[in-house]
Amino acid sequence: MEGVKASFKEGEFYKMLPPKLKDRFVLHTLNKYYEKFYYFFNDISQQNYAPSTFVRKILVNLDC
Repeated sequence: MEGVKASFKEGEFYKMLPPKLKDRFVLHTLNKYYEKFYYFFNDISQQNYAPSTFVRKILVNLDC
């Protein structure tokens, strides 16, 4: 995981990924953060969901 976290910070590999692949990569590696903040990103009662790009940027900033 340390190598994954470093790739977010320095990341030539991370910068070259297409946006949808970045979203999947971040959600897979930082799933624990996503689970903790699930209700921050998703309003179940109103059926409103945050865009995956927004979620990705928040999770990466929380991790770094």
